[in-house]
Amino acid sequence: MTTTYLDLYREALRAYWAEPVKPADVANLHRLCESVLYTAPELLMGQAWGIFEEHGDTEIGRAAVAFTWALALDHKEACDKAPVRADDDGPELAAIASDVRPVVDAGKGRALAFEVVRAMIWIFMAPVAGGFSPWLSQRFADLARWCARALDIDAGHEAKLDPADRLSLLDVAGIADRIASAALCQARAGLPVPFERWVVFDIATALRRACGCSDMKAEILTVHRMLAAGSEDIAQAADELRDDFDHTANTLLPLLIRDARRLCAAAKVDVAPIEAAIARHGGRPS
Repeated sequence: MTTTYLDLYREALRAYWAEPVKPADVANLHRLCESVLYTAPELLMGQAWGIFEEHGDTEIGRAAVAFTWALALDHKEACDKAPVRADDDGPELAAIASDVRPVVDAGKGRALAFEVVRAMIWIFMAPVAGGFSPWLSQRFADLARWCARALDIDAGHEAKLDPADRLSLLDVAGIADRIASAALCQARAGLPVPFERWVVFDIATALRRACGCSDMKAEILTVHRMLAAGSEDIAQAADELRDDFDHTANTLLPLLIRDARRLCAAAKVDVAPIEAAIARHGGRPS
């Protein structure tokens, strides 16, 4: 049986705190190790970071950080060995990929992705006007601001700024990833994550995915492949463009749309703005 990083971490944890009665959060770290098979990695990460935030730079705090490293390394190896594609992840994602394939072929995959993110922000801001917690109000403001910045970057407006102030979609993706991470890192071990934090996590994750979507047309990819004949450099560039295109069509956009629909269903809010965006861009709504 293959030894995982979490196996090594668990043994180190047992060796360091060998006494029968362990500190409460050390026992919680053991519990997180046993929860890997049936709990989402994002939730485990959030709980471990909650332990770190409580203990800081102490032995227990550092042990909590080490858990996140072990979990991330095991998850990375699993992903490297079995890349996730829409058609490998069940009929739901495969159906969505088929529904939005005309959008991606037309070079509108990124535009649709950003439109879905904007719709998600609007949907979840509308029902609670005047009723936000201060934390949620600030997170929505952050998400709206960075979504708008991403749209400016995509439209080429960033070129008007001083070079030192310019950002790329990769920069915004990183910021969205940090917003998503912070939403769950406030969770405490053994306690449920408040639903408002899942809302922020899902919208921030959608923004990160949108920033990674391709805006290349299928016909342009065909031209690139034709030009690649006899040139190794052009062939490599064409392969990279094709990989980005396929990743958008098979994974990023279907995941974004599926999770947006699921979030709306969980919150019992109207998904119509998202379906309308899909239809406007040439896809088949649910």
